[in-house]
This record gives sequence, structure tokens and C-alpha cells, in this order.
Amino acid sequence: MPRKLPIETSVQFLPSHLFRLHSLRFHLSGLVRAPAAPPPCTEPERLYRVTVSFDRCKITGVTCSCEARDIFWCQHVVALALYRIRNADSVRLRVPISETLLQMDRQQLQKFVQYLIAEHHTEVLPTAQRLADEVLQARSAINRICGAPDPTAGPPPDAHHAWHLDEQQASGHPAVKLD
Repeated sequence: MPRKLPIETSVQFLPSHLFRLHSLRFHLSGLVRAPAAPPPCTEPERLYRVTVSFDRCKITGVTCSCEARDIFWCQHVVALALYRIRNADSVRLRVPISETLLQMDRQQLQKFVQYLIAEHHTEVLPTAQRLADEVLQARSAINRICGAPDPTAGPPPDAHHAWHLDEQQASGHPAVKLD
């Protein structure tokens, strides 16, 4: 039996299996709940964290916490993209995070950073400490640059933009099929 494409299997996730969707200008993220397998299988329900970056009507990057490695996007990425296309008005569009940070006072910024680090300390603590050390050094490279990067604000108008394709998987996939 031929394997189903992600577009065919992703429809099962719409719309009741998608939640915590956030759209920050050029960045879409959400959780996709994969239902438990029917009996006699004992596979439990799983949650997958999905992100999609886009620019000028093209998907330019995707990530998913599932283990799927294929030339195609996984069904969770496809489900999130389809949901956003079909329900554009129901997904709250937020301003880039840099604009939200500008609205905060010093106390709110400190609270925001501390809560962010507390929630994700195992992933971000080394980076947070390194960046804090750099910011505290007056002559560091980070202090010679005006502003800071914001992946939610999108690229500059003259930046290269192309459809996302995992080139490593795309070049390795045909070889696997030929074996």
C-alpha cells in the first residue's frame, strides 16, 4: 500500500487538534495534538510543537518536535499551515516581539526576562548568561550594534527569500529509495 502524503494525513488534525496558535508577523507557532492510536494499539496521545516562518507568501522555514525526517514537511507542519490558511481571521495576529518589548517599562522587562528564563532554564540559561555578560561589557560586539535581532519582524525587503526545503533530506532521500 502506498504511503500517504502529509497533506492527506494532516486533515485529521483540523481544527480540534490545534491549539495555542500564535502568529507574530512572519512567524506562526502552535501545538498539534496527535490522537492516541485506536485499540489494540497502545500508542498514547502526543503533542508536537510546530513553527512555520514565512516571507512574501512563501514558507521559508519549518520546525516540528516530531521525529519525522523526510523530503516532505511532516503532517503536523502541514496541519498548522492549512489551519492558518483556512482560518486566517481566527488566528490572532500579534506585533513583532520587539514592538511588545518597547511597550514595557524596566520592571515589566525584568519580570518578562526572569519568567522566560525560569520556564526554559535548561535550554536558555547558558545563552542568557553569555548574552548578559556581553551586554555588561561596554566594548563588546553586541554593544557596538544598534538594536537587536527580532526573528518575528521578518527579513529586510532586499533579503533573499525562497521556499523552505531540507536540502540534506532531499539529496539523501532518492539514494535511500534506490538502495
